Amino acid sequence: MPPNPRLLLPGAAAAVVLVLAACSSTGSVVATGPAVQTYSCCSSADILAVRHPGETVTLHWVATPVGPPASGAVSTVRLGAGLSGPFASVSALKAADGPATMTAPVIDTTNQAGEAPVSVIVIPQDAPAGYYDLTTTIDQDGGRLTGASVITVAPA
Repeated sequence: MPPNPRLLLPGAAAAVVLVLAACSSTGSVVATGPAVQTYSCCSSADILAVRHPGETVTLHWVATPVGPPASGAVSTVRLGAGLSGPFASVSALKAADGPATMTAPVIDTTNQAGEAPVSVIVIPQDAPAGYYDLTTTIDQDGGRLTGASVITVAPA
């Protein structure tokens, strides 16, 4: 007995729809290359601790994975941190605009996933108590991001 054409019609129509859908799909671009990350400063424990003269401030840069780069290239990232002060109040700190008086060495790294940079600033033994302005910079791909936080230094 020959196949019933009415039974074949729905199957053939479904196959045609699938082929047309596949042909008309816009698809998507898949980025390749090593996974990358962005940076921000810093963990809250690094910022909120009350410091004392002679102490070392350790700043753990927070790395956030963002997937593979669209260009497939890994780029250089420069991370900087510095303290300026002391200031008598947070208001005085926010009103001031001056260079950092204590700086961490600049960290040259990349945006490649797996990096966990740490900046270190030593507070001098004779540093007066007060509020210090922590400024951070992230230089990458021709752009610069800056940030600021308040570090408290108590008397020795």
